[in-house]
Amino acid sequence: FLDKTIIEYSQNIPLSKKITSFFSKKNNKWILKQILSSKIGNNLAKFKKMGYGYNIKHTNIIQDNKQEIKYSIENILPKLDLYNIPMLKQMLQTHLKGKKDYTNELLEVILVATWYEEEFL
Repeated sequence: FLDKTIIEYSQNIPLSKKITSFFSKKNNKWILKQILSSKIGNNLAKFKKMGYGYNIKHTNIIQDNKQEIKYSIENILPKLDLYNIPMLKQMLQTHLKGKKDYTNELLEVILVATWYEEEFL
């Protein structure tokens, strides 16, 4: 899916140029949007994401895969040096206790961990 050269290059881009907040989606992917704007114009580059027809939050995907998620957070993601591991552990515990829904955030990091494990380990 992604070329290793692109991954290595992107790891050298300051995080502040990639996203502005882990919790606010408003200005995420800033550098990608800038590149896209220069190629196709602002109207399409800033087009609102439509989403999918299925709401993943109505499943038990995090609960059903909690051991795999915990393994990924503790063993795979630290190798990337991109995530605040203690914060992810806290998010998982908070989610599993039903105090706050972190389905989207946890799925995002698990997808990254799965991809990294399959491609690089």
